[in-house]
Amino acid sequence: MHLLLFLCLWQNVDSNVIEKIEFRGLNHVSEQTVREVVHSKAGDVYDEKALHRDFKALWDTGRFDDIQVTKETGERGGVVERFIVTERKPVL
Repeated sequence: MHLLLFLCLWQNVDSNVIEKIEFRGLNHVSEQTVREVVHSKAGDVYDEKALHRDFKALWDTGRFDDIQVTKETGERGGVVERFIVTERKPVL
């Protein structure tokens, strides 16, 4: 009974809760590095101001020529934030 209740609660995430944060376009910069810069985490309540803050924090690293952000509904009903980046060319 408790397992069934847990599974039902686990499957549905509030539509205002961040279900997942994804990063696309990373080649030289590690995902761990950008995760340390982004303050929002899975499980946080979605907030436009926080998303803007995270965008600015990534931009201010100086490692990207372009950053796009998308917001989608995840598999469990929560928010999936996706940062699509174009890394700056490494200086040799």
